[in-house]
Amino acid sequence: MITKYQKDCYVDLANARNSRDLDEIRILLEASSGEKDTFMKIGLTGHRGSGKTTELMQLKNSMDKQFFPLYLSLSNYVLRDCNCIDILVWLVESTVRRFSGEKWPIDSTIVINITDWFASKCFNDADVVKEEIRSEVGTDYRAQYGIYWLPVLLLNRIKSMMVASSDQRQTIRKTLYTYTDEMVHRVNCLLDEARATLRRIDKGNNLLIILDNLDHIPSGVARNLFFDSAEIIHSLRAHIVFTFPISLHLPPYSIADNFSLCYNLPFVQIHKEDSSVNDTGINGLTEVARKRLDLKKYFKSFDLVKGLAIASGGNLRDWFALLQNSLLAAKVCNQSKIDQGCCDISIQKLSANYEKLLIPTELMYPILFRIETTRSEYFMGEANFTSSGVHDARFFGDELFSSGAINETAGTKPHYQLHPAVNAIRSYREYAQSQVPNKKYS
Repeated sequence: MITKYQKDCYVDLANARNSRDLDEIRILLEASSGEKDTFMKIGLTGHRGSGKTTELMQLKNSMDKQFFPLYLSLSNYVLRDCNCIDILVWLVESTVRRFSGEKWPIDSTIVINITDWFASKCFNDADVVKEEIRSEVGTDYRAQYGIYWLPVLLLNRIKSMMVASSDQRQTIRKTLYTYTDEMVHRVNCLLDEARATLRRIDKGNNLLIILDNLDHIPSGVARNLFFDSAEIIHSLRAHIVFTFPISLHLPPYSIADNFSLCYNLPFVQIHKEDSSVNDTGINGLTEVARKRLDLKKYFKSFDLVKGLAIASGGNLRDWFALLQNSLLAAKVCNQSKIDQGCCDISIQKLSANYEKLLIPTELMYPILFRIETTRSEYFMGEANFTSSGVHDARFFGDELFSSGAINETAGTKPHYQLHPAVNAIRSYREYAQSQVPNKKYS
């Protein structure tokens, strides 16, 4: 299995992406790491497969001298309707669990106070729950978390309740929302003590909280989180780097109105603006593969590797899938090396996966064709410029961007293009041919 992120396999793709935004994020964080009361809130978005999680993991590993990084990823069950309450609960639980697990001397009074406060709001009878936990937990768990073992398990049980049941999740959110100001104050007291603890043990000057997976939130839910609850996120006394859906980076929504430091991570640039092949991008993807796979051993020629790289559209997730499926095709065919036939099978699989996303084709294909011909907009040729028509066009455009069928590439002027796997779909090529009969689509 070809793994996506390994610390020793990381490749800096800044040149391949034609973007230095990640360097800018690091510089901003480094400059603010010693400041006492200034806390950065930085957003990162990008298409599915652009490599956001990989880059966040690398950020976490590369900045551990200036910061103590706390990486958070909310449960997929919660992401469907995520709000700021969930983030605060996950943040408190992760902070208490990580510091206690490391045996770092965070003030037990502050930990117990905030845990008891959450327990009193989330359980009908917190004392009964505590007794249940005491009777269930063995000595190993107590030894692992020391004096903090009960707070850790209480907070974990609250998280489990929110994950397990939508009704319980809504009840907890509604209850805690009533005490928003008090809750934020208590969370900030914990964050202040966490930073003080780090200074006492010489583990960095500050906390860096990395909130991953928030780009998976549905667009409507994300607008509530990043627009209606922006003030709560800004009020947290810690540096935070968070992901957000790419739809909030596109018209008519502007997350930059609430978070001025927001960045879009582009795909690896496979083609230049003049549509010629970009060797820098191809070489970047090749190096990513070479860190994980002996290309000379498995491929008959480098041209096959280059062909797969072009077929990936610079999408790292699709790049890994193409490599994996080419290896699998060679094994199925009982071949020692990957040939053109194996690559074709892999590309066909990827195109088939995208074709399933482009339903109904009567609506999707005209939008795709519009983007292919203009490279800048996704209104259909016969656009309905009523309020509902504009809303529908933006909705379907959002769906295509989120799926990865449309890519935004960096350059002197950002522009859109279709994923090569979409262009390889026969029914779409036939549609495009019908729109421009004199142009040959192949």
